[in-house]
Amino acid sequence: MLSTDQFISQLYRAIGQVPLEEYRRWALESLRSLIHFDGAVWGSGHASTAEFHTHTHLEVSKELFDDLVASQSINPIYQYHLNHVIEPGQLKTPLRADTLETLGKPVDMMELMPDETFFQSTLYKRYFEPHGIERILSSMHFNQRSGMFTLLTLYRFDRAEVFTTAEKSMQQQLLFHLIAAASHAQFVELQQRHQQSKVASALCDCHGNYHEVEREFLDLIESWYGDTARHQLPFELTEQVTLNNGLHVEIEALGELFYIGLRPERALDKLTTREKEVVSGICNGLTFKTIAKHLDLSPSTISNHLYRIYRKLGINSRGELVALLDSNDGQT
Repeated sequence: MLSTDQFISQLYRAIGQVPLEEYRRWALESLRSLIHFDGAVWGSGHASTAEFHTHTHLEVSKELFDDLVASQSINPIYQYHLNHVIEPGQLKTPLRADTLETLGKPVDMMELMPDETFFQSTLYKRYFEPHGIERILSSMHFNQRSGMFTLLTLYRFDRAEVFTTAEKSMQQQLLFHLIAAASHAQFVELQQRHQQSKVASALCDCHGNYHEVEREFLDLIESWYGDTARHQLPFELTEQVTLNNGLHVEIEALGELFYIGLRPERALDKLTTREKEVVSGICNGLTFKTIAKHLDLSPSTISNHLYRIYRKLGINSRGELVALLDSNDGQT
């Protein structure tokens, strides 16, 4: 069995080794080596909606997230988080001192509602009993700057297995590292992609809320859209597009999150995929015949492509084409 220090070390060492889209599930599975639980959820969302935008779950169905949202008005754990951590639709400024002390504090359902009341309640019978849930230990973290909240809840299916004081203390200690390590994994993903593609990057959920974002990305967003999109993309997540007469966007799904690459439009972005293939061959010193053979086209077709490329780019020679390619960091 791992010690808490070994577990924390393992969380950070796994960054870059465990794929980002699998990291949260892997971390929850690893947590079982320290705290016994039968099921768990790790979700995140934005305070403005109080809904979950990402969903990681073990041994319970994804529908449990819907039940957690539906039960908010009668769920004392949710009310506890609401009163001590976040207020939906409102970001607290500044955070109160007592709020700072309760961020990430584990809340046991039996501390807020006695067993004799809970197990006879509509809350239990409608929202937890169908999932086999008998014991609940829940923690929430709130990032005031981004408006994002993270919920981590552990469940036991045996009513006789209550969470101990030591287990609650351990969850409180580990919650910070679970969230910090997951956030750093996102940061490392962006850094690696930035080095490869030389574009400003962000990770967003399906609602466009930023989960991790580079300063250069926010600078570009502000220069195109003004200071109106600090927490959320100002455009919809669709296929790769060019926006606002010169802002180029690349989008790739990473599990429940989306990688967004952003940069000003380049001259070469005007070219079709086929034209970019021709440009690559020309700039690598290949002959029309060689390029034509590689693309299964005729040399005359390659010549026609090159003519259209020159017109689109406003150039007249291979030398100018190579220089333009170099000015764009070698990317077509």
